[in-house]
Amino acid sequence: MADATQQMAKDTKYSAVNLLKDAGVDAGRWNRMPDDATIEKMVEAIEARNIRVILVDTAEEALRAVVDLLPGGAEVMYGSSTTLAEIGFDRVIRENRKGWRDYHAVITAENDTEKRHALRRKGVAADYFLSGVQAITESGEIVVR
Repeated sequence: MADATQQMAKDTKYSAVNLLKDAGVDAGRWNRMPDDATIEKMVEAIEARNIRVILVDTAEEALRAVVDLLPGGAEVMYGSSTTLAEIGFDRVIRENRKGWRDYHAVITAENDTEKRHALRRKGVAADYFLSGVQAITESGEIVVR
């Protein structure tokens, strides 16, 4: 498992390292890596809900896992996610070496409001929709705002 001091490949203004002081929270409590036993318990709880878990140790491994899961030519939509930005997915989707249909780029390039709304509706039904979560509990509950 990764150690608690590891940084992501690219910090953003929304990365924890940049928000903890402003948030006035105890960084030792809220920005630490759980121990291996806790991670194992969490993985078992998530997998018991028929959700596949892929554990990685680095941002680079996380990016590779995401890229490997997305087949060439697939429709890809992604929501706002600090984690995706931190691991470098924004660069990979721009380079688009696998020929994905990048709905996010199509939507943000559309200036006509009606067309953009129609594209957003289509985007949420893309082959793959990527997003982040705000927290994962030890009991395997995934928190999304």
